[in-house]
Amino acid sequence: MTFSKNRLEKYIYFFMAIFLGLIITYCFLFGSNGREFWNLLVNGSDKGYFLPVFWIYVFIVIIMSLLYKGIVKHKNDLQICGSIFLFAMILRLTPCIFNLYIPTSDFKNYLEYGINIYNGNYSEVANLIASYKLPTMGGLAVFNSLLAHIFSPTLLGLQIANCIMTSCICVMLYIILKNYNRSIAAIAALLYVIYPSNIISSQVTTNHHGATLFALISMCLYLRALENNICHRWISFALFSGIAMTVSHFFHPSSIIFVLALFFYTILIFQKIVINHKKIILCLCIFLFVFYSSYHLGIMVLNQNGIIKSTDQVSMMSKIVVGLNQDSRGRFNTEDVQFIKSLSGESEFAEYLSVITDRIKDPRALIQLILEKTDYTWFSGDSYMSWYSAGFRAEAGKDIEAQLSDTRFIRLEPTFSKFISAVTYLDILFVGLIYILTLIFLLFRKRQVLFNPLDLMLFVALGWVSVHFFIEVQSRYRYLGMPAFICMAACGLYILWKRMDSLISSLKNGGR
Repeated sequence: MTFSKNRLEKYIYFFMAIFLGLIITYCFLFGSNGREFWNLLVNGSDKGYFLPVFWIYVFIVIIMSLLYKGIVKHKNDLQICGSIFLFAMILRLTPCIFNLYIPTSDFKNYLEYGINIYNGNYSEVANLIASYKLPTMGGLAVFNSLLAHIFSPTLLGLQIANCIMTSCICVMLYIILKNYNRSIAAIAALLYVIYPSNIISSQVTTNHHGATLFALISMCLYLRALENNICHRWISFALFSGIAMTVSHFFHPSSIIFVLALFFYTILIFQKIVINHKKIILCLCIFLFVFYSSYHLGIMVLNQNGIIKSTDQVSMMSKIVVGLNQDSRGRFNTEDVQFIKSLSGESEFAEYLSVITDRIKDPRALIQLILEKTDYTWFSGDSYMSWYSAGFRAEAGKDIEAQLSDTRFIRLEPTFSKFISAVTYLDILFVGLIYILTLIFLLFRKRQVLFNPLDLMLFVALGWVSVHFFIEVQSRYRYLGMPAFICMAACGLYILWKRMDSLISSLKNGGR
């Protein structure tokens, strides 16, 4: 496809790269959580089990990388995808053997959604969903019940399903990037395979796994729709892309970031190409129409079948109210939740607006809050680690309260806590390296193709970073943005490897 050298498009991507690069650099240099990365490099020996866990992890990664390199070099795409899936499954199924995870809080509810729908207890699910005021959770309940039918209505059944979904995420990164650069695609898949937080979070009954997988499937199909010029094929790709994004939204109602990323990515392509303008716009329109119409159809079906009681949902402004709270530093707090639940009717919008206006009146305090939230969300220890261990610790606490002395929970809790702490530090180190490689990508990448999936990943990453400037934050909320960072980091590692290879070759040839 013919395309022109458009300066506006070039400047937009340049601005985005600079903005994201500055955010990452600031957090590394001045953020209290960002500096923990450098502290681990210097004082790792002071972090309990961190170094033993680190060296075991390095050994596993080296062995896996050597096996993987041989497969990528000599096998076809289908065999490579199979090996990616197998490696990912081995790492993710291993923690299941130890049976340490006990669901708590929202994650317990998500598990019970599927079990109750499986057993036909729709009213119990509807009552629980009504307390959240998120009707899309009815979709999550249906999907979890489908998984229960396939893998059994048990915790282990849903964990196995989670391991499969997160392993498929690794495969999807390869599929999305392989037409752009097969080496970068292979690196991205391997990085996600060995991502410590994702290995642990695969045990947690969260809705992030399905949401991320189907968002990636949607983006992959959409990219294929843009690239393909055979009419019935690109229409089918765009149609199924919209359906996949709807499935992602019903798993977790956060697809707006992915939808906006696809929208702006398409607009920049549209104003750059010389021909096929009609096809590009039709592709976007089909995607958006299918996404929004299938969403409303899904809500209607859930309501008619009694899985949800009402289609009313909490306003997005409630997330901004919490996210701008200076006292709680943009994190969950009981006072704001009580305030949000007390609102109803026509005054709701005005009340939200009044609180938000009051919380942004001091620009300096707002900027400081945004920087602190960004550092916490993207650089602190992933809270999935604590959610993985919370139930086990609670059971140990109950046994101690009951003055029991020799239960499994009491015996294992001290070692389990030290292990999780070590894996948390390991994940901080891994994520820090991902951001450093992302900086290399932002500094040195060359944009020489029209349908560049890394351009889309830049939109996705910056979208997730910027939305958390204003909404409620937890460190586990970075989950949906990490595949994009890992794709960019894979390109950064590839650039670094190529430059080092070129330097070594130059030195061997006497600097010629």
